[in-house]
Amino acid sequence: MNLINNLVSMLIRVSIVFVLLLTLNSQLSTEVYAVNMNSTNYNIIFGNLNIGSGRHDSPNYSMTTSLGQTFADRFTSSGFVVKVGFQYIFTTMPFEFEISSTLINFGTLIPNTFPTPLPTLDVTITNPSRGYDVQVIEDHPLRTLSLHFIPDTTCNGGIQACSRTSANVWTSTAATGFGYNASGHDVTADFLNNTYYRPFASREAGHSPVTFMSSTIAAKNRISTVTFLANIDGAQATGTYQTVINFIAVPKY
Repeated sequence: MNLINNLVSMLIRVSIVFVLLLTLNSQLSTEVYAVNMNSTNYNIIFGNLNIGSGRHDSPNYSMTTSLGQTFADRFTSSGFVVKVGFQYIFTTMPFEFEISSTLINFGTLIPNTFPTPLPTLDVTITNPSRGYDVQVIEDHPLRTLSLHFIPDTTCNGGIQACSRTSANVWTSTAATGFGYNASGHDVTADFLNNTYYRPFASREAGHSPVTFMSSTIAAKNRISTVTFLANIDGAQATGTYQTVINFIAVPKY
């Protein structure tokens, strides 16, 4: 059996996606007019013409209003949702998203031994005024330039097998692979504790990004910790193994 001396590193890239879906009735005029008020000193976006709108505060309350709008409501149909009116586009604070590190390095892996300490990064969502999702996906499984690879984990396997959307127990050092755990604010319920892991969805395999952190309510400074785990056996080829992990934040409106 060859002695393994593997350096495993991952470069983390952050992607932020903002989604706006708008469907217009084809019977309406193809020309759309809007008010965009700006000068060298200001820019008012979503300007609205009505009796009044704005935010009103006192020591005991805070209230937003819109008065006299012709259409102000939430309209739904098969395939789309349209939210019309000042109340739906008003946000108290801007949406912000950050991660604490862009490089995760496992160093030298020892066969059938979990690294200590396990590498982590923090995901922070600031001012999600109407909720959010954070999704994750890898470009491909960990691999070398010569195409040796470390497979994505199935956790302990058997009745404790995990999947891209369902975490399970990974405590056996005989179980090899690569995966992640999530803990903290708003993580999905399948991460019961720090022994529960998932494999990453893979862009190369045609998977879609998978949500691991989600909220439907307003909150401030939501923080989760993502813990990475890689484990190999004695037959693993030596080399430097890499992949790119994409974190995608989607605010809800």
